[in-house]
Amino acid sequence: MHNSTKAQQAPRCEDKLALDLKGMEARITAGAILSVHWRADGVRRQAQLHMEDDGLRIEYGSSDPDGRWLQCIGTELAAWHFTPLRFGGSRRWLGCPDCGRRCRALYYGDSVLRCRLCLGLNYRSQNMQPAQRIGYRMYQLRKDRLGDERPDLLESCPPRPRGMRRRTYQRLVAMDEALEERRVILVLGRFLRVQ
Repeated sequence: MHNSTKAQQAPRCEDKLALDLKGMEARITAGAILSVHWRADGVRRQAQLHMEDDGLRIEYGSSDPDGRWLQCIGTELAAWHFTPLRFGGSRRWLGCPDCGRRCRALYYGDSVLRCRLCLGLNYRSQNMQPAQRIGYRMYQLRKDRLGDERPDLLESCPPRPRGMRRRTYQRLVAMDEALEERRVILVLGRFLRVQ
């Protein structure tokens, strides 16, 4: 019998298919219908999404082997939630059909769409050790903000991207250096405690 003290890692959001509002804003008009398909445990799942004024009506159904809709098995409503924006307007959110929590994405579970908390999903960074998390933040900073296509954390920051203000670049470099310092302290601190 093997006893492991290392905790089992929870499934990650990044590994699941998601119905994300980020890419759907152009398609959200009252009366629109979207059809989605996914596989869970080797079984084909199907749902039709009906855009309504009060929310997203999710109709789960069964299909034939060719993927044609046969019958409705159940229906749920993911209510719209709106939060005001600072300079006017509002931001649209989905409500989880199970817990009602406001969220941007619903994830495809075994047979239904739910929020990440109802499915027990973690973000990638929640399964990382502190030094790994800092390294991941450095990687994202260099890739997304500093325009480095292949960030190498062993080298210094890339040169200032064309069109970026010097003050902004200096602030981002200072953030990168602070993250590197924290990462080195965490890594070396682990080795110093062992001795």
